[in-house]
Amino acid sequence: MRLRTIFVLSSMWCLMMYLMFFVQTPLACAAAGCIMATAGTRLAHEGGHYQLSHKEWVNRLALFLGYFPTGPSMAWHYRHVISHHAHTNQEEDVDVQYIWMADMLPGWFKVLSIPVVAAGALFEIGPKQLLDLLVLRHIGGHRVDWRIGQLVPEIAVWLFVHLYFGPPLLSYVCFWFAAGLIFVPCSQVAHAILFPDAQQHKSWAKM
Repeated sequence: MRLRTIFVLSSMWCLMMYLMFFVQTPLACAAAGCIMATAGTRLAHEGGHYQLSHKEWVNRLALFLGYFPTGPSMAWHYRHVISHHAHTNQEEDVDVQYIWMADMLPGWFKVLSIPVVAAGALFEIGPKQLLDLLVLRHIGGHRVDWRIGQLVPEIAVWLFVHLYFGPPLLSYVCFWFAAGLIFVPCSQVAHAILFPDAQQHKSWAKM
């Protein structure tokens, strides 16, 4: 990745952290959510795929920092790298595990549920993952190994910072809602099989 791009993403990350952990108002956290859904996800995504640098520690740091406002970064690594990319659009893909529920709902209810889906999606890939990592010890059917990726120390740091320095609950909800409004439709494009013929392939990962 170009140095200028890294500089811009890092600057946006600093602004996001300032808005969320220092300003802490609902409006500031909503703005932080918009940055999280754009710049934060880029740092986490490219770091998780080891595309940011040739140095492993740089990629791991980008994954940790980019995902930090949302949740422990290893939760995203299990969800995205291990579950989503290995089983895109299949039953083992955690990104589509709730699609069957959405298909059962009438159209008008889907529209009304957009605010809940937006905030709920960020809660699902963030705080809720603590349950999957620590208690259930699996994400999308994939076993979680506490010895990999400095998982336990990272969760301890994440909990400490968010519990003692995080914004009020309302501000968190505004953060989740704003980030979800951007992140959910953009991320779900990856699951739309438009070309070639959608009937010929269960997943574009198998094309």
